[in-house]
Amino acid sequence: MAVFTRVNGTANGVVHVDVADRPNQSGIGSIVSTGIGKRPTMYKIVAGATLQNQTGTGGAVEAILRVVATVATVIAYQVENDGGGELRVMCEATSWNGVGDYDLQAAVRLLTAVGTPTINLNGALVTSVGFKS
Repeated sequence: MAVFTRVNGTANGVVHVDVADRPNQSGIGSIVSTGIGKRPTMYKIVAGATLQNQTGTGGAVEAILRVVATVATVIAYQVENDGGGELRVMCEATSWNGVGDYDLQAAVRLLTAVGTPTINLNGALVTSVGFKS
């Protein structure tokens, strides 16, 4: 494979596979996608109840992921290993575009009796965090 040194230009044309969809063309403050087909988005969902025992079939994690997947393509997720009830979800394409992610938050909050044992997510908080905490 040939390698050459760039002397001018930016990496935008190389790594922004969806430049038209990005309001911030520099890539600063947004996830730059090099191998994912569409603009990725990461959500932090704080359930307000522990999710550690809710990862099985029919658990709250599955219910939350089903809500996210109604208008997004879920690529990966992570349940934090603590009692804080934090779930991180990475999506390739999403239509959850409310100001402050309130539309996704509102949808997750409709899950008022999910999982085994059942938990109530009507106080869940959702934020779009990129790769940040």
